[in-house]
Amino acid sequence: MHRASRTACLLLCVAIFVVPAFAAGQLASNAAALSAPSTQSAHASLKVCLRQQDDTAFSGLATIRLTSATGAEFAGRKAESDDQIIFTDLAPGQYVLEAVAPGFTSVTETIEIKARRELETIYLVLKPEYFGTVRVDACSAPSTTNSDAGNFHWLPPDVDTTVPTRLDDKPCPLPAVLQGVEQRMKQLVGSLQKFRATEYIEHFKVDGAGKRGSRQTRTFDYVVSVSQAPNGVFELDEFRDGSVDRSQFPAGISTEGLPAMALLFHPTMVPDFNFECEGLGFWEGRPAWRIRFEQRADRPNRMRDNVVKNVHYPVPLKGHAYIDAATLQVVRLETQLAEPVDKIGLTVERFAINYAPVQFHTDAEELWLPQTAELYVEQKGHRYYREHSFKNFQIFAVDASQKVRAPRESYSFTNTSDQDIFGILTVTPASGTDFRPVSIKFEIPAGKSVFKVVGSGKDVDLPAESVASATFVHNGRSGSVRADAFLTEESTLDLIGDSPIWPSP
Repeated sequence: MHRASRTACLLLCVAIFVVPAFAAGQLASNAAALSAPSTQSAHASLKVCLRQQDDTAFSGLATIRLTSATGAEFAGRKAESDDQIIFTDLAPGQYVLEAVAPGFTSVTETIEIKARRELETIYLVLKPEYFGTVRVDACSAPSTTNSDAGNFHWLPPDVDTTVPTRLDDKPCPLPAVLQGVEQRMKQLVGSLQKFRATEYIEHFKVDGAGKRGSRQTRTFDYVVSVSQAPNGVFELDEFRDGSVDRSQFPAGISTEGLPAMALLFHPTMVPDFNFECEGLGFWEGRPAWRIRFEQRADRPNRMRDNVVKNVHYPVPLKGHAYIDAATLQVVRLETQLAEPVDKIGLTVERFAINYAPVQFHTDAEELWLPQTAELYVEQKGHRYYREHSFKNFQIFAVDASQKVRAPRESYSFTNTSDQDIFGILTVTPASGTDFRPVSIKFEIPAGKSVFKVVGSGKDVDLPAESVASATFVHNGRSGSVRADAFLTEESTLDLIGDSPIWPSP
């Protein structure tokens, strides 16, 4: 389930801009002096632009040193982006330029700054270090057992038992790594408001011996809208085939919030966790930092919860993240329970999510989104394993007021209250047909909309042209639900509130 390895090389683009330096008295020089050849040395500003082999910006942790032939070292300053640094007031002559980046081979080259040379460009290539011919992955660790799983190895190694392979013993720059990842998360939230993808799910029940049962599959048209509430919590509106009905999932266990998991590194969420840098290794052939995280007991749990019978139960997380050393993007996230959630019998919940870049708007801009995810669950003695994969991404920005368009041949229900509402939709076929009425029970979260698609094999398993009428009976206040029917054939839809309907067990 891992994506193909890519060899990352670093290109260093060096641009030299010449700026004449004038002494205070030169403005008063006579015309003869101005017409004579000048012996005044011009000084230059050196701008270093970091690039990868594919010409994308290198925004990892890199140190650029510039020294003169006499050994004097010049301090640079960052320019307008992370991949640029500028050295100013350089006299003509030879200099030594050195680029050092953790996980990459250091490169040193001698350059010459010439008087009145407006622009000069060179490239330095830094290749990943492999420590001989052996490839080392940051996640490599011997197989271990887990107390929840017995001795059957149905779970991956526990985050507290795996020991990462470190490529060196140098101190890990945790603050710098976190600062870079936080910036990537801010860019993600700022650029991404909505995306669409095809989601494929494979679900297995796992028996007491750790053996998987028969495969169940689902394919969804997956649409996600991302927003941030005033309290800092990220809100995801997720629609699968236009619906938020959790009963679409196998075993009645829905998987929600995958695109938001990496946002635990967003500046808003970082204070809720403790972080530890465990070293530098490789992930899928690329240098990667491994960062351990765990929910702080003295901070609110705003990252994840489980909903059972309309009650929310916070789920404290801990785990590892693998951060690409060249981009400081999250390339893999592994999470598990920091402690069991006894009130709902949740003893195991583990995610392993792999991320990859998706093109966004232009060829030069891309977003890192989940490509594959694995889920391991043990609740009240029942075990499940699930795989998600995403493809056919469509990413676009929308106005905050824009709503998800209703699917063709569907009903829409909008909860205008601040409480979740449960109801039963009964659809009656036209007289003279051989079809029977169809009833489905579902939840409408507070302030959200739900779509129910009509058609053979859909939410409402009836041909759309055979529908005559529908009734939605719910436990919300009268008027708290707005509903529409998007059907090609004319039909009626009645709403009945204040009914004694309760969540299913």
